[in-house]
Amino acid sequence: MNMIKAQSHFRTLPSPLEAFHSKRGLHHETFEALKVCVRPASEGQSILAETDDQYLLLINNEIEDINEKMQNYITQSAIDVYEDEPESPVKVTIEMALSIQAEQKDNLLSSVVELWTATTLLVWQKMDWNIEMQGTLAIDRELSITGDELNSASRGLIVTQLLSAIETRADNLCQKIASDLEQRFMRKLHDGIFGTFVTSVILLSCVERMSWLYQAWDVLYFTRQQERVSTVCPTATSFGYSNGLSLQWPLGNPPTFYLQGGEHFCDLLLMLLRVRELIPTIGIHPQTKDILQTSSSIDDGIKRWISNIQISQEYVEQRRNTEFDPEDFRSLDMKYISKLVQVIVPSFAQDARQDEEEGPT
Repeated sequence: MNMIKAQSHFRTLPSPLEAFHSKRGLHHETFEALKVCVRPASEGQSILAETDDQYLLLINNEIEDINEKMQNYITQSAIDVYEDEPESPVKVTIEMALSIQAEQKDNLLSSVVELWTATTLLVWQKMDWNIEMQGTLAIDRELSITGDELNSASRGLIVTQLLSAIETRADNLCQKIASDLEQRFMRKLHDGIFGTFVTSVILLSCVERMSWLYQAWDVLYFTRQQERVSTVCPTATSFGYSNGLSLQWPLGNPPTFYLQGGEHFCDLLLMLLRVRELIPTIGIHPQTKDILQTSSSIDDGIKRWISNIQISQEYVEQRRNTEFDPEDFRSLDMKYISKLVQVIVPSFAQDARQDEEEGPT
């Protein structure tokens, strides 16, 4: 933003800019906007591609507290994001978490649902941002700007500002959740066993989806960079950025570093759950898929979760071996969560299947 201001002169616009997500658009945030008139820059110094547009729009971050507004936006959007989720074990888990949250006011659970919402907003490339504004963009000329009419560079800058604020909130939530969860594991678990388990499941879902994002950067951006193809990251383009804004990998370490960090975090969390005996062992009939038996010490809430997600031995094995799909941010869903359940085929079910195969004697 500082580089843009150095290359431009700008003024505050009298009408607010509106930004919202999802097909419903039930919740939106308004921001004071700046109109930036772009001055030509020396070759190699401008972050903007050549364009016929002589102005840019962006959120006035010197006036607006974008982080605070996006925190409110994440909270208000939670139900929308949940309802747009296809039927899956992840959606069932979020539904159960929302139910517990409404009954028990569990702050840890509330934080992890907010983190999951923020994570999904960051990675959901098909859930486009709608950016609109009614106001004066030039002297004596009233214009109505919709998402389709907004020039590509302006759109890229505004989306960057919004996503940056969501990332900031997600980072703060991660630190809070890690601290609260550690405290729960350090003391004996009596009440809130199921809340702790569901929190862990949702946290693993966040890691799975962020792993997809890092892998998308690694495959789609760095591979092309090695091929010396000048292009904007395709993942970024699908988020609403365009060739009007040249993106660079923003972190000090390569994406693989963060991918490995996610795997190590999951291993640590699974170890802590094992120590607290919160990883259930279930027996599933090989043909009917009915749950025949569970660990005697398993919490009733965890039993309900297992029943509601309708898990099977084949499903667990398939999700543990799932592969990255650059077109589907859910392609890694349940990769780590599936490790939370130890699936066995009870011996009496095996005997019954063997009798069926042998037939009457």
